[in-house]
Amino acid sequence: MELNRPRGMLPVAVLIALLGAVACSRSADRSSLDSLPQSVSDAVAALAAQCRAVDGIPHTDDTVRRGDFNKDGRDDFVLYAGWMACGNAASAFGDREKDVTVFTGDASGGASWAFGDSVYDVAIEDADGKLQLWFTVSAGQCGQPPAATFSEESFCDRALLWSASTSRFDYEPVSAARMLR
Repeated sequence: MELNRPRGMLPVAVLIALLGAVACSRSADRSSLDSLPQSVSDAVAALAAQCRAVDGIPHTDDTVRRGDFNKDGRDDFVLYAGWMACGNAASAFGDREKDVTVFTGDASGGASWAFGDSVYDVAIEDADGKLQLWFTVSAGQCGQPPAATFSEESFCDRALLWSASTSRFDYEPVSAARMLR
């Protein structure tokens, strides 16, 4: 005996399989977080929660970059909100400055907060095997007065420098900034 079902309706087994795939894709985001130190994973989860709060679907796989930015032989971690895709809510993190956080890795596999700001972009440059973080900032952080309008604003890239004495990153001097035209 054949069951009649309305056209366009999926069989229950197919529906269950699709729901399982969605659940697995959400856990895939979480499993990628599992390979990060807990402090970094928690920060990514907080960004993902901001995305979900506006009915977005966070895609966290490309949100963190690793590299030895303080030159101690261990991975450090850069978390930039601009690298998190928020499906169905592309503007969840705004259309201008976005939060960036840098964590330094430690010998036990953990990581500690070492820098945070709101920036327009993040770039990682590799010069002869030495990684350097560059952040796009504006106005006062470029040594310029704020402009009357956003379209007239001054922008520059500033590198981060590591201070072993404070165990923190900070911007290089304004005099070393790369002005953007």
